[in-house]
Amino acid sequence: MSIHGLLQEPASYPSNFITLPFTIPPSSENYGQQAFQAIVRTVTASGGVPTMIANDDFQETEFDLGNNTPEGGINVYLSNITVTLHLDDAVNYNNVAGFGMIAWNYGSTTSRIIIQTYNFGAASITNWRIEVIAFPIIQGGLWPTYKATDQNTSQSLFLGIPISPDPPVQKWVYSNPSFSFNENNIVIGETGILYIAEDGGRLVALVDGGNSAFVLWDFPTGQVNLTSPACGRDAVLYVGSNNALYKLIEIDTINPFNEWSINLTPLTNPFPPLVSYNSTGDATIYISGQNGHVYAVSDEGVSATYKWTFVLPAGAMFIGLSNDGSVLYVSNANVLYSVDTSTGLLKWSRTIGGVPFSTPSVGADGTIYIYGVGTTLYAITDNGTTSTLKWTLAIVGLTSNLFRTISIGGNYDRLYLVTDTQVLAVTDNGASGTTNWIYNVDPSLAPNDLNSVTIGLDGTLYITGDYTLAVCLTDNGASVTKNWDNQLAGGFASQFTIGLNQRCYLGNDQTGIIAL
Repeated sequence: MSIHGLLQEPASYPSNFITLPFTIPPSSENYGQQAFQAIVRTVTASGGVPTMIANDDFQETEFDLGNNTPEGGINVYLSNITVTLHLDDAVNYNNVAGFGMIAWNYGSTTSRIIIQTYNFGAASITNWRIEVIAFPIIQGGLWPTYKATDQNTSQSLFLGIPISPDPPVQKWVYSNPSFSFNENNIVIGETGILYIAEDGGRLVALVDGGNSAFVLWDFPTGQVNLTSPACGRDAVLYVGSNNALYKLIEIDTINPFNEWSINLTPLTNPFPPLVSYNSTGDATIYISGQNGHVYAVSDEGVSATYKWTFVLPAGAMFIGLSNDGSVLYVSNANVLYSVDTSTGLLKWSRTIGGVPFSTPSVGADGTIYIYGVGTTLYAITDNGTTSTLKWTLAIVGLTSNLFRTISIGGNYDRLYLVTDTQVLAVTDNGASGTTNWIYNVDPSLAPNDLNSVTIGLDGTLYITGDYTLAVCLTDNGASVTKNWDNQLAGGFASQFTIGLNQRCYLGNDQTGIIAL
């Protein structure tokens, strides 16, 4: 199986291989501008020499990197692999090279790398280890959906803006008289291209040129109420509008190709779609709106077919996927629904106190987090055909009701929520939830309608709000530190999204797109 023509699975593997553990996300150093490191090691050998370097002749060795689906269900494949052989723990031989031969299978979510080595006078070696450093490419993109993942965690595998200087340097602003940002979040594809839905029904691809930005292409859909797109595999984009879903393919760097569109009447005021792949690589797209309908659409390549429709009497339908993609969670009025993604049939429902204004967020262990109108947070366990209320937390000290979608960070047990003017952290302790801290945004910045918290690789928190307020926080556990805050020019703002090179992006309806 090839991935974008870059990674090709070999026909067979050598018999001599070494199995190494592979952990995502990392817990220590960062390598390179993408700021992601994955170190995999063999055991340290003493009194023996690994077969791979004991032979006089050139030889290949397979390394099984194991399961590389991190907690939270984000599928990644690896690129820019470097392999270093350390001999006697003191000598670093850099001429051991990985030639980019990596075998990837989407179904098993495992990777193998075959490296090529030569003899280094191995008879004298008593201690050795192998270190592999690899950079991830997230399935579909760097920030491929509205909330980064189909579980709505808003957590990135990349570092965001540095905590200094204060305030951060504004890299560029993209503004065009014919461009009207519609407050949807910016999504970012595998190569770092920004995709933006525009009020006039256009989908725009924007390239970060360092100190400026330029439009790669501008696709008019002819529709209104365009959603943020969702990035699929192989340079595919899915975008919704009133009564329709579109599939676009970037076949060149000038214009995308509209491979298909499907009528979804009576879809109105749609929310951004989610994309899920099965073990054979077939895509299903889920999209909902404010008319009591959720649609599942199968991508058949050059066409699309209806898979199923889940219908309720009326109202907004907020959705999130389980980690394995087998369940779609739908919040509508004061009820949370569990829907089987293969059939569209209801598995269970649970009434929530108050009317949820929250999209369901899903933790690594499958816990569903949601809140009702007010200040009460709910953690729910999915038992398959039934659900259990894991815990509730009535949060005190809030000046207004909870708002926006819950973000999930830490070891996927740390929850971040917002009100109009506050940011707070809650820990899921298993049997209960605990409020760790509440941060009040500086009132001189006129905070209002804060957006969901964006979480960088190192746990740094980034928050925007109306009138283009930007705040950066560090979660210290029981307390919080403000790194910087700033008031940028503009009006209603989108949530921060994180791209390459520690860049964060946001848009507003007056200034345009801003890179920090």
